[in-house]
Amino acid sequence: SMPAARPESAGQAHTLSGRVLVQDTDDAVRAMVLVNGQFDFADSNGEYVVEFPLDSQGQFTRQVYATGFAPSIETYDASTTSLDIRLARSSECQ
Repeated sequence: SMPAARPESAGQAHTLSGRVLVQDTDDAVRAMVLVNGQFDFADSNGEYVVEFPLDSQGQFTRQVYATGFAPSIETYDASTTSLDIRLARSSECQ
């Protein structure tokens, strides 16, 4: 489903937390989680927390980067506060 646009929420502080895992497993990935210009590094358990301002549409775009994995980029609205992110290994590493 498409994220809802809520411009009245623009600039509000928002927090997203969860874990970064290997696709189809519960194996943690050390990754950088970047959201609307703020970032955190997932720890050895894959856990991250990012605090950031919502964009002009009251939404956020989270980007996840980890060595050996394809980048993951998606947009959400403020109803999303907890998110486990599953990364696919990049093809050149298989």
